[in-house]
Amino acid sequence: ARDGGQPRKPSLDITDVLIVDNNDIYDERDPDDPDDDINISGIGSAQGILSTPAVLYVGREGIGEVKYSTRSDGSTAVIGEAASDRVGRITWREIAP
Repeated sequence: ARDGGQPRKPSLDITDVLIVDNNDIYDERDPDDPDDDINISGIGSAQGILSTPAVLYVGREGIGEVKYSTRSDGSTAVIGEAASDRVGRITWREIAP
């Protein structure tokens, strides 16, 4: 999301099937909150620090990019990401009042 909030639709493959779809919505399973679904906007690593990823553009339905990164323990992380419909650089400058 360009406003700093969570994405409006799934953007990361959290099910590890290299397809980004509605199965990648995280459900907090709070019985008191039926609307507790979250579109994940970042992935951490429990097995060490991730390096800057190598990005492979796939461009097929359900997946836009696959990112390969090594962890500080030597293992490899593979992360699927939805393609953005925007091309090019998106930047902004925050102006303090």
